[in-house]
Amino acid sequence: MATAEDDMGALGMADIDPTSTIKSAPWKLAIASRLKRECSVTNAWLTASLAMGVAKAVSAQVGRYRRDNEASCKLAAKLRKLNIEP
Repeated sequence: MATAEDDMGALGMADIDPTSTIKSAPWKLAIASRLKRECSVTNAWLTASLAMGVAKAVSAQVGRYRRDNEASCKLAAKLRKLNIEP
């Protein structure tokens, strides 16, 4: 199963502390979108794992990202190339 740590590593963010970047950093949104879609993680889990702020806001942030940015996001393209094990 994919993890936030795996995806952070794939994006070159393995050494980054999620609390040191903004809540809606593009790399966080790319990872959150992928994990919500492919692994059905909860907003609360994403908030705790990626320091994305309030769980209620994660859905809005990810929804906006998917609608406005995901199709052209280079980070999302990198993550799409990764394999997910059931």
